[in-house]
Amino acid sequence: MKKNKEYNVYGLTVFKGQMYFLIFPYDDLFIPYTYLTYFFEVIDPRMSKYFRFYSSFDSHEINSKEWIEDEYYYEKILDDYYEEIEKYREYKKLIDT
Repeated sequence: MKKNKEYNVYGLTVFKGQMYFLIFPYDDLFIPYTYLTYFFEVIDPRMSKYFRFYSSFDSHEINSKEWIEDEYYYEKILDDYYEEIEKYREYKKLIDT
């Protein structure tokens, strides 16, 4: 993560009272990372039409449909599952444009 760089937000999580943004901090690495929101200044507060919302007793999440519906989606991306990575690449592309 670089200081004074703009990042698109691909997801948002509230867990145990802390809010996190999901971003891609490295241009050459397709791995999303979570960062506490207080490290950022929000420049454009609009929400993407591609976001989906999930809420449970102790967590709330905004992310892609696939991410919300599959509790292991992030782990599958980290473990190089081709189908999940390709779907998330498409989701990322939609948000980036």
